[in-house]
Amino acid sequence: MGENLDLPERDAIRTPMQWANAKNGGFSPAGRVVLPVLSGGEFGYEKVNVAAEQRDPGSFLNWMERMTRLRLRSPEFGTSRCEWLKANDPAVLAHCCRGERSSLLAVHNLSGREVETTIELGRKVEGLFDLLKNCEDHVDEDGRQRVRLGPYGYRWMREGRGLESLAPAID
Repeated sequence: MGENLDLPERDAIRTPMQWANAKNGGFSPAGRVVLPVLSGGEFGYEKVNVAAEQRDPGSFLNWMERMTRLRLRSPEFGTSRCEWLKANDPAVLAHCCRGERSSLLAVHNLSGREVETTIELGRKVEGLFDLLKNCEDHVDEDGRQRVRLGPYGYRWMREGRGLESLAPAID
């Protein structure tokens, strides 16, 4: 949704929610709302609204819903011990969440460039299952994981063979 920088102070970001391509952005059937609806242009309710985003499988809203479901089905993130891992590129943040039943490796590229990095796992790993691609990933024999990430890219991988049943697909 957009903001109206013509409005004073915090009101610029308190515009009515754009629910649909309807009067007042579907926010209210009233003749007038307290703050004006953002209309016209690139971010007006006619082009950007919740109903349109829900219909678009590639929209940010649908991506966020899929990632939220995946995060909720990955208990390692909220209940496990976090270990920071070394990567050979300073733009890469990598950590492992170790739980009782499984561990999850998360690798994030914090730069606007593509990176190819090696993550030091610190031990031998039997296998990794990529939760975002819903497939197994190769692990080096020496306890390292090579990862290629696009600009601001990320990978979430569950450790161990046979853990595919714990890996929900996110479309």
